[in-house]
Amino acid sequence: MRLTKGALVAVLAGGLTATAAAAKMTSAEPVASGTGSSAVTAAQRTADPVAVKVAEARTAVVDVAADAVAVAHTAQSVGKATDVDGDDLSKLAKAADKLEDLVEKAKSIEAPAPVSSKDDSTDGTTPQTEPTPTDDGLTTSPSAAPSAPAVDGPLTSAAETPDMPATESVDAGAEAAEIDGLDELVVPEVAGPEDTTTAELRAAVAKIVTLSTAVEDSAQEAAEAAEKKAAAAKAAAQRAAWKKSLLGYANGQIPSSALCDLSFDTSAQLRCDAAEDIEKLNTAYRKAFGTDLSVTDSYRSYAGQVACRITKGYLCATPGTSNHGTGIALDLGGGIQTFGTVQHQWMVEHAAEYGWVHPGWAEPGSSKPEAWHWEYTG
Repeated sequence: MRLTKGALVAVLAGGLTATAAAAKMTSAEPVASGTGSSAVTAAQRTADPVAVKVAEARTAVVDVAADAVAVAHTAQSVGKATDVDGDDLSKLAKAADKLEDLVEKAKSIEAPAPVSSKDDSTDGTTPQTEPTPTDDGLTTSPSAAPSAPAVDGPLTSAAETPDMPATESVDAGAEAAEIDGLDELVVPEVAGPEDTTTAELRAAVAKIVTLSTAVEDSAQEAAEAAEKKAAAAKAAAQRAAWKKSLLGYANGQIPSSALCDLSFDTSAQLRCDAAEDIEKLNTAYRKAFGTDLSVTDSYRSYAGQVACRITKGYLCATPGTSNHGTGIALDLGGGIQTFGTVQHQWMVEHAAEYGWVHPGWAEPGSSKPEAWHWEYTG
C-alpha cells in the first residue's frame, strides 16, 4: 500500500519514538540478572539492518555516479571535437558538476557504526539491570519489557517517498560506442530502503546518460556529415585532376594508361571523370531496360580518326579535332542510335542528370544528325 506523505511521517515518527524508548531502557542501573543485555541489544539492533542497507545502496550508486562523471567528461570532449551545439555541452557540463557535488555529499555521510550497548562493561562481564517495579507491585526484568515496535515496510524508498522521486534504471545502450563507457553505464535497481541523497544521485546519473546520449548522437551525425563533406571535396579534387590530366596530350594521342575502362564494356575507354558518370548513367539505364548501354565507339586514337574519315567521310571529324580524341564522347547503339525510339527518348530525358548530352549539331534536321553520338560536359 502506498503511503501518503503524512502517513509516512507518522510511521517514521513512530519508529523514532520506539527507538528512543528502546535507548532509554538501556540506561537503567545494572543488576545481578543476566537476561537484560541481550534484550536491550536486540531492541537496539531493530533499526540497524535498515541503516546498513541504506548505506549499501548509497555506496552502489556512488560507484556508478563516479563512472557517469567520467562518461560526461568524455562526452564533452567528443562533442567539442565534432562541433556539437554549445548549449547541449553546457547542459552536460552543469549536470556533471551537480553529480560531482552529490558524490562528495554522499561520501561525507558516515556509515552506520557497529551496534554496541553503551552499558557493556569493558572487563568482559555482562552488565545487569535492577528489576523494575510494576503498578501491581510485582517486579519484571528488562527482558520482559516490550521491544520497540517494528516499522511496517522500509523507512524510506525512492518509489514511495513523495520528495524522493523514483527513477527507472538507466539503459545506457547506444547505437554507437563513440563515448567510451556510455553503453555500460547502468544504475543498480532500487532493491530496498535508501536515502534522499541516493535518490538524487540516481536522478543525476539518469540525466547524465540522457544528455551524453544526445551529445553522442549529435557527434555521430556531425562526424558523418564531416566525412561526407570531406569525401565530396576529395572526389571534386579528383575529378578536377582527371580533367587536367589529359591536357598535356594532343587529340588522339592519349595513352591507354591515362584513360579509364568501362566495367560494362572493357573495350571502351574514356577520360576518368566521364567514365565515372557513364557508369552511373548505365546503372539507371539498366534499371529501366534490363540491359547495359551498347557502346559502339568511345576514345578514338588519331589513327582511328583517320580510318573513320576514310570510311565514313564527312560524318567523321577532321583527324585531330574529334571529341572522341579527347576521351569525352561515345557512340551508342541498342536502340539509342535511332531518333524516336524509347531508348533514345530515355537518354534525352535522363542523360543530362549524369553530365551527358546530345549536342545540338547532332540533332534531327542539322547538317550531321547523329542519334548515336553523345558527349560529356560534366
